[in-house]
Amino acid sequence: MSPWNILLHALKEKAPFGPWILAVTALAAAAAVIKGFWTRLEWGLFGAVGVLAVILLLLAAASLLRPETGPARRFAGYLLLFFTVLAFMVGSGLALTSFFFGWPLELRPAIPPKPAPIGKPCAPSKELCNGTDDDCDGQVDEGTMRRFYRDQDGDSFGDPKSSLLACGRPRGYVENDNDCCDQDKEAKPGQTSFSARTNRCGSSDWDCDGSATKRWVDRQGGCYRNGNDCRAHEGWVGDVPKCGIEQKWLDDCDTVAVKLSFPPRIGECNDKVAKREESWRVQECR
Repeated sequence: MSPWNILLHALKEKAPFGPWILAVTALAAAAAVIKGFWTRLEWGLFGAVGVLAVILLLLAAASLLRPETGPARRFAGYLLLFFTVLAFMVGSGLALTSFFFGWPLELRPAIPPKPAPIGKPCAPSKELCNGTDDDCDGQVDEGTMRRFYRDQDGDSFGDPKSSLLACGRPRGYVENDNDCCDQDKEAKPGQTSFSARTNRCGSSDWDCDGSATKRWVDRQGGCYRNGNDCRAHEGWVGDVPKCGIEQKWLDDCDTVAVKLSFPPRIGECNDKVAKREESWRVQECR
């Protein structure tokens, strides 16, 4: 019986949903490791080492849970399995949350000052952005660091609510804070496309100009005659709807023949008599 079959049997014995919990946790850990490598190499390596440690602990628990082992060793195996899965769940959840949503601990790591060597006086010089107190005033890199804004969705526009100070641009950050929804790469300044849905931040402002711009703002002008033709001033039937709301739209008008008229007329073309062609349309915004 393989170690993994032993573990799955033990999980099913104590918790019916245990194998599913372990599978979901493994997927979360894999996503966290991939995101870690994508964000910063050392984060990915740290996550991979953690997953390797969990695998080794699970194998150790499987060796204690073999059918031929005694009650004491099996009890120790159950304890090791329980705490390993619990630590695996907590670690994967925290890592995934940190990598995708960001925590203050990762956003601005402290840069400890480099004190002058003992017995060697500090020689003041121009302050540079190098993690050293160059001008000997007890502060490090003051006035030399630049502010960068997180670009989570990768659209080259930063989130004004998430920033850090650094000497150079960190990976995943940009110098501007013009993004209005850093969770949706389609919501960005200069967006020209309209959409009937809201972005991932729940807003219809897709071009980040501070307001939702409606695509169609004309109200119906009614039917009118143009020679022998009956035409329509296209527009919404009623008030202009809000973004994402479906409403009737006046497309065209056709004449209606009038039999009892003197002298005979080609056909009526007005809002009361003309044949109106209407369709349903959803208001789009950007």
